[in-house]
Amino acid sequence: MKITLEYPEFMLLSSTVLHLANHNIFAYILFGLSLLLGLCRLALRIQKTQQESEYVDSSMGKIRDALLKLATVNTTPQDSGIRH
Repeated sequence: MKITLEYPEFMLLSSTVLHLANHNIFAYILFGLSLLLGLCRLALRIQKTQQESEYVDSSMGKIRDALLKLATVNTTPQDSGIRH
């Protein structure tokens, strides 16, 4: 598991420090902002995963269509112009 310290986590730590220093209003504001930013980051990650999944699905569809087109090509021998 990859652990990162980005902006929402930094705001959460800052709100904890402010809460311990009895600056509760600022602590609650930072806590709310950290939750909001964390949810936005999660939503972006979910959207990226869905887009990648759609890309893979469309690619698989194109491959399937190409293989079906290749399989349904008229397989009758063509006149080569050579007479026996």
